[in-house]
Amino acid sequence: MSTDLKTLPKPIKGAGLTNTGVVLLQLLLILLVETIEYSATKVGIFTGLAIIAAIAVGFYLGRPGTEFATIVTPPIIFFFASVLLIASVGGAGVHVTKFGVDLVTTLGGAAPYLVLATVAGWGWYIWNYLRSKKSSGEARELEVDPIYSKPTTSKFVDDGIGLIINGEQFPPAEESESKED
Repeated sequence: MSTDLKTLPKPIKGAGLTNTGVVLLQLLLILLVETIEYSATKVGIFTGLAIIAAIAVGFYLGRPGTEFATIVTPPIIFFFASVLLIASVGGAGVHVTKFGVDLVTTLGGAAPYLVLATVAGWGWYIWNYLRSKKSSGEARELEVDPIYSKPTTSKFVDDGIGLIINGEQFPPAEESESKED
């Protein structure tokens, strides 16, 4: 029996969490686990697993369109939570040398998990994007207009029998023969 994330029943009724809801959920999860782990030992495996879980839960409970916030925010949250915990629970206060050493140690302890979670999150996002595009049969491609830097869905297709611009077909141009002198 396959257990895909899409087939499991969601505990949230409706469309799911918005970007703000996903970010708050990830903040609470990472801060709680990191605080407990930092109080007991140094940051490492449990905080790393919490970061991975935060991304997975964000994908699972978030609305369609919240994938970018789900992937990008956990490293940022982890950094700010680490700074907050080192300054308060860690007792470093504003002592620059102790604070700097503790920050590097804390960030280094969870670095492999940050990389793993981010790469897996982007992989999941790209895989779902390509799968949904393939199953929907859309022929549009999102292009960026270099002049205005705005996304456009214009697509120019030359299929040999004419030009198609935004779904409107234009007949092929008359071919003129150039004479060489």
